[in-house]
Amino acid sequence: MRLIISMFCLVNIISCTKAQKQTEMSVNKGNSVALVELFTSQGCSSCPPADELLANLIKEYNDNQQVIAISFHVDYWDRLGWKDPFSQRVFTQRQRNYVDKLDLRSAYTPQMVVNGKYEFVGSDKSALQSALKKAQDDFSKVSVKNLMAKESNDAITVSYEIDGKTDEDQVFLCLISPKEVTSIKRGENGGRILTNTNVVLQMSEGLNNSKGTYDFKVPESKKNDLAIIAFISDKNSMAVKAAYMTKLE
Repeated sequence: MRLIISMFCLVNIISCTKAQKQTEMSVNKGNSVALVELFTSQGCSSCPPADELLANLIKEYNDNQQVIAISFHVDYWDRLGWKDPFSQRVFTQRQRNYVDKLDLRSAYTPQMVVNGKYEFVGSDKSALQSALKKAQDDFSKVSVKNLMAKESNDAITVSYEIDGKTDEDQVFLCLISPKEVTSIKRGENGGRILTNTNVVLQMSEGLNNSKGTYDFKVPESKKNDLAIIAFISDKNSMAVKAAYMTKLE
C-alpha cells in the first residue's frame, strides 16, 4: 500500500493532496497554534480522566489546526504492575526536560504542557482552558510549508519543509495512532478497558534543517489509520512555535 499526503501552507489556506484528490483546510497564517502534550500512563489510576479530557479536546477541535493534542506515554510506571505498551524512555526524557526548563520539582502524571510553556495537572479542565487562552497570543512567523508522507515496504518516509525557521529552532516529527483501546490486566487500572487518543508511537530526534526527510518504521500491529505531526520548538526553552498534523487514511 502506498500513501501520499502533501500539505502546502499558503496565506490562510492549506491544501492537502492525496492520490490525485485535493481538499482544502483553513489555518491561521499567524500561527497562534496550541500544541497540547499529555504525559500519561496506563499504569496510573489518576490518568484516565486526563486521557478523557484530551479525547474531548480532540473531538472539540476535530480537524481544526488551531489546537493539536497528542499523548506521550512515559515508562516509569511500567515497573508497578502493568507495562504500558506505548511507553518509551524517550518520552519520559522529554517530560524530564520540561521539569528542567519549566523549573518544576519533579515529573508526574497526568501532566499537560501547552506550547512547551504552560504546564498543569492533566485532568484540570479549567487550567487547560486558561492555557489555551494564553496560547492564542503565541504568534510566530514559523510555519509548516510542506509535509509529505510516503509508505513503502516497512517504512514511512516523511518529507518536510519549514518556513521562517531560525538556527534556534528544531523540527520534531511524530507518528501518531489516533485511537488505541487496551484491556488492562494488572496494576492500578487492572480490570479496566482504557482508550487513549493521538498516541505518539514514534518521534524523531530534533532536526536542524528547514527541509529534509525522516523515516519511521511501519508499526507491525497498525498498518492503517495513522497520522503525522510536525512541530517546531526553540532548542533552548522548548517553547513550541508551530505545529501541523495530518492523517494517513
